[in-house]
Amino acid sequence: MSTVPVKILQERRITFEPALPDEKTAAIDSIFVGDGLKIFVAFKERFYPDLVGFGGVLKALRMENKYIYDAAFNKGADQNILGLFAINEKAAEYTRLDSEAAIINKYLAELDAMFDGQASRYYHKHIIQNWSAEPYIRGAYSYDFYANRRQTIKALRQAVANKLFFAGEALSIKHQATVHGACQSGLAAVRQLLGEAYSLTTQDL
Repeated sequence: MSTVPVKILQERRITFEPALPDEKTAAIDSIFVGDGLKIFVAFKERFYPDLVGFGGVLKALRMENKYIYDAAFNKGADQNILGLFAINEKAAEYTRLDSEAAIINKYLAELDAMFDGQASRYYHKHIIQNWSAEPYIRGAYSYDFYANRRQTIKALRQAVANKLFFAGEALSIKHQATVHGACQSGLAAVRQLLGEAYSLTTQDL
């Protein structure tokens, strides 16, 4: 069973023998997966609100943009942790930089501009999760489809010679781009492997 990220398949980092059917590779290549990035910064003092959206909070929460949020909100934590989540072009503004130092410096400069220099003043430490730089990930997750979405997912879910099965977040209809969508598609693939009936409209997907 293949559950590797879509970008790995698109970049042909795995060689299949025999080669995958043309319909399968066309479906794989028709998925748009952009860059992905998270940054968590610990500050000595809190100077920021619970959530900052770019282009409107609702638009940001639909993952069409980036947003900054209090990562310690309602967690009973005694630390001040500010998180950044960004995908696609908004993430690429950071991921295309040549070092982690360049990424955090850019982010702190943006925060300084928004909060009157308080980010640099209260900065303590940070962690960057650059999914685009991970050699076995190479990006975020399935964000859009260049072809018909349901037909693409149907082609992706077809077993190859009844021996090679595919699963992952991109193969979920209702919960695409989520961990639970990936898990549910894996369950469906196992049922398929065992010869059980499955449907694109099943509640498992």
